[in-house]
Amino acid sequence: LMRQHLDHGMWFDKAKMTVKEIRKCQYVASMNPLAGSFSVDDRLQHHFSVFATFVPTAAGLSSMYSPIVDGHFELWQDGQNSASSSIRSLVPKLVEVTVELHRKIADRFLPTAEKFFYQFSLRDLAAVFAGLLRASPSHMSTCNHVYMHWKHEICRVYEDRLLVQADIKAFRDMFNVLAKKVLMDLNANELADLETEELIFTHFEVHNDDGDGVYAHNRDYSKLAVLVNEKLADYNENNAAMDLVLFDAALLHVCRIARILSLPRGSPLLVGVGGSGKQSLTRLAAFICEHFIFQITVAGNYGLTEFKADVANVYSKAGSKGIPTTFILTDAQIVDDSFLVVINDILSSGEVADLFTKEDKDSLGSSVRLLVKESGLTDSNENCWNFFINQVRANLHICLCFSPVGDRFRTWARKFPALTSCTSIDVFHAWSQEALVSVAAKFLAEVELSQSSDVEQMSTKSSDEQTESNEKADANKDDLNESSEAANSVNGGLEKEDDEGDNDLHSELRRSLAQYVAAVHTTVSLASDKFKNENGRFYYTTPKSFLEMVASYLQILGKSRSELNAQIERLDNGLKKLLETEVIVQHLRKDLEEEQVHIEAKTEATNELLERVEAETAIVDEQQAIATEEEAKLSVLQGECEELAASCAKDLEEAEPAVIKAQEALQVLDKKSLTEMKSFTTPPKDVENVASAVLILLSPPTGKKDLSWGAAKKTMAQVDRFMQQLLNFDKENIHDAKLQALQPYLDDKNFNGPSLMAKSAAASGLCEWVINIVMYYRIYREVKPKRESLLAAQAKLEEANEGLNEMREKLRAIKEKADELMAQFKEAQAEKDRMIAAAEKTQKRLALAERLINGLAGEKIRWTDGLQDLKVRGNTAVGDSLVAAAFISYIGAFGMVQRSELQTSWMESLKSMKVPHLEGITAIQVLSDEAIQAQWRNEGLPSDSLSLQNACIVTNCSRWPLLIDPQLQGIGWVLQREKLRDESALKLVQLSDSKLMKYLEAALENGTTMVIEGVGEHLDATLDPVISRSLVRKGASTYIMLGEKEVPY
Repeated sequence: LMRQHLDHGMWFDKAKMTVKEIRKCQYVASMNPLAGSFSVDDRLQHHFSVFATFVPTAAGLSSMYSPIVDGHFELWQDGQNSASSSIRSLVPKLVEVTVELHRKIADRFLPTAEKFFYQFSLRDLAAVFAGLLRASPSHMSTCNHVYMHWKHEICRVYEDRLLVQADIKAFRDMFNVLAKKVLMDLNANELADLETEELIFTHFEVHNDDGDGVYAHNRDYSKLAVLVNEKLADYNENNAAMDLVLFDAALLHVCRIARILSLPRGSPLLVGVGGSGKQSLTRLAAFICEHFIFQITVAGNYGLTEFKADVANVYSKAGSKGIPTTFILTDAQIVDDSFLVVINDILSSGEVADLFTKEDKDSLGSSVRLLVKESGLTDSNENCWNFFINQVRANLHICLCFSPVGDRFRTWARKFPALTSCTSIDVFHAWSQEALVSVAAKFLAEVELSQSSDVEQMSTKSSDEQTESNEKADANKDDLNESSEAANSVNGGLEKEDDEGDNDLHSELRRSLAQYVAAVHTTVSLASDKFKNENGRFYYTTPKSFLEMVASYLQILGKSRSELNAQIERLDNGLKKLLETEVIVQHLRKDLEEEQVHIEAKTEATNELLERVEAETAIVDEQQAIATEEEAKLSVLQGECEELAASCAKDLEEAEPAVIKAQEALQVLDKKSLTEMKSFTTPPKDVENVASAVLILLSPPTGKKDLSWGAAKKTMAQVDRFMQQLLNFDKENIHDAKLQALQPYLDDKNFNGPSLMAKSAAASGLCEWVINIVMYYRIYREVKPKRESLLAAQAKLEEANEGLNEMREKLRAIKEKADELMAQFKEAQAEKDRMIAAAEKTQKRLALAERLINGLAGEKIRWTDGLQDLKVRGNTAVGDSLVAAAFISYIGAFGMVQRSELQTSWMESLKSMKVPHLEGITAIQVLSDEAIQAQWRNEGLPSDSLSLQNACIVTNCSRWPLLIDPQLQGIGWVLQREKLRDESALKLVQLSDSKLMKYLEAALENGTTMVIEGVGEHLDATLDPVISRSLVRKGASTYIMLGEKEVPY
């Protein structure tokens, strides 16, 4: 297209079928002969006038930079008079040495296939002086301060990008030689006071009166460490927590990254193997610089379009809103090389083709229009857009986190030169021994290193329980003390050591553990180099591998201790039960003897009670017979009384009408009729006879009786009294003389009521009363003997009943006594039976206990020995678990020869560092047992040692296992193992499967097994969160980011 325009002055629009003429347009092109594709078509090149641009000479460079630096210090002198003329006189030497050092570095450190980013240009030289211009007069008042500042900038620009320690040493030697030209004019003593082990300048520790950070020399390393750790704590409070150990190297990297981010258009390129902490330290440094942190999330369909959309959002924040932003991008997130085209454009010019539409550009330009006016520029669209781009370049910092492993980074650096030329490189070297020990010590600080306390606690508990059991069994204090002492002797209670000595011992052991895990990491690194030289295969030991080993150690140690504690407790309980059984047998024998004595005494007492019961029962039977006989007699007498009473009642019933008639006859009498009767001077004879008969009945039985009418009238003088005499007359006691005297009257045929009614009603009534009274008495006289007989019989019956009741009461008392004796007998018999049953039960328990003791006599010895062995293993678990953790974390990629060498080396290190461990222990013994190995063989695992080791790694590793399995033995075993567990839950997929993410999501949600076959050197970036287990916790739930989706984990 360019050649067509240069040849014809136009382009042809095929869509509109028109010619587009381009006028007044010229081209200026530039090319780097050392980077990119240095090839141009000849037909295009003949349109250009070619000029070769050479690197300026040393004198030219000095003439360029000396005025700039000198002008900066001149402003100090003019403004605050705090800089002496000696500082300005030092500037030419600093510039001269810097230019010469740059030339020597460019000549000495040439790019290679491994050190492809060893490309030093004038940008590096400019970066040194740009850093020197950040000097503040308030903190650099002498030449020594300026020298330290200059040295720091030299080291940051050149030393930080060197890949290997040999190059760093060569650089320092080179610098020391050239720096002598400057040191000649400095005060050596004062300079020695400023020298520190690590030269660090920061902008966030010291602040001026306005609260702005001052770029100054940090000479108090401990104070800086406290400050950065506080920043880390602040970050963790507001973001996902990062569990970082800021050892010296990590702290230096934080300061270096923060320095780059604080520079105008500063973009760090962090080079280091995976797990070095590049992303974590960048996040912390960006937080310290108060930057907004952005990082893309790669999903299954994430491509250039989505990437440009994310970049456009970042541009809007950095340009329109002026938010300082750190854009973190890792090599794993670059799923398409076209991403780097965008990054290359951002780093080199800030202009990204097709990032915004014309409307978006106008909108973004308008968002900064006010700022453009304030800066004194005209608010044209072009000026607004350029201002927006400058805002972006000032506020947006691209942080690239790349690994030197493989050729991807090298290829990218060749295709996109801005990745290395427009960034500040900071190489993350392998952790030093000091860093490894520091990190390990931090994680091992809270580990319980001794098993003794747990064992002692269980032993004490067993002794207490034994004592309590003995107290319940018997109150005999001597026996209890003996059994407690026996329990304590068997349980092997540990003697209490001095606390201070114990703490010193544990501190020393922790130091040994930290040094050991660091030594393991170092030996594996050396073995990796040897492995590469011998086999041509790469094995990288990263800091993440080291952290995984420490985490695996803590996990294995905890698991081993839990299993050992369970076994110790089981054996301890068994021994305790045996001791309890022995004590119980002794008490059972004693109890059985005492029970036999009690049974004999109870049997004798029961027999005596039985004799008394029999005697009382005989008395009861005798009295019962007498009472039965008396009851029979009484029954006959009662029958006779009832017959006599019935006869009397019958006779009395016959006499009752006469009484009623007599009463009725009296009822007809009233005062009038009696008065009328009394009025007779000479009554009729019949009336007079009636009066005489009444006088006979009312008169005494003996003596002379006046039966005249006059006597009658006197008797009836008081009518009421006379009536009461008649009514109250004793009709049951009439004397025989009265009956004889009355008989003539009764025999008179006219002596009846009806015949007298006509003569006198009163006489008629009195007549009827006399007749009926006499009639009643005659009947009653016949009944009276019967009633007397009845009364006599009733008296006799009542007397008999009283006698019978007395007899019954006596019989009842005798029966109650007999029943009481019988109840006592039954209770005694039941007590006797209970005691016999208890004795039999005691006899059975004694027999069973003796059988148990006799049967476990050998087991007691074996259990005691086993308990002691377990306690020893509990104390050596510290070292045994170290062997297993190192084995799981590092040994998997090596062959059998290298594995054997490494394990031998590790065991020698354990001995030399005096870490407790079992002699001859192996990782297989720690991580498995014979039962587990037999199960593996049943699942199809070969029985050779290498296969057993691999199985231990697969089943115990904390990370996902990666099987290098050319003979397909491992995959066969894994599939067979998972099928036996749950065949329906097993999913076997290829990495190229279009439904991989769907299957992975289902496996994560359901916790099922997923095997990915055919994995190559590079994995899909969408798998990174799963592989690294980047978990997100929300409340009680745990999620994992699978693309842009949160999947329950």
